[in-house]
Amino acid sequence: MPYSPAVIGMSSGGICSFKVAWQRPEDFSRVISWIGSFTSIQRHEDPAVPDGVQDYPDNILREDHRNPRV
Repeated sequence: MPYSPAVIGMSSGGICSFKVAWQRPEDFSRVISWIGSFTSIQRHEDPAVPDGVQDYPDNILREDHRNPRV
C-alpha cells in the first residue's frame, strides 16, 4: 500500500471524503475537505439510521482515537 493515501472532496463530497477517512483510517490517512457540508443532508425512513454527519462532532469525541490529517 502506498504511504499515506489521501481522499479529496468539495461540498457534499468534502464530507464524504472526511467520512471515508474516519471510517477507514487504515486506507486513508489524509483528507482534503473543501466547504464540507456537516449538516443533515439525507433523510431516512428508519429512525435508527442517522440522517447525516451532523452527529460527527459527538461521535468523534465518543469513539476510539483516529488520526486522519484534515
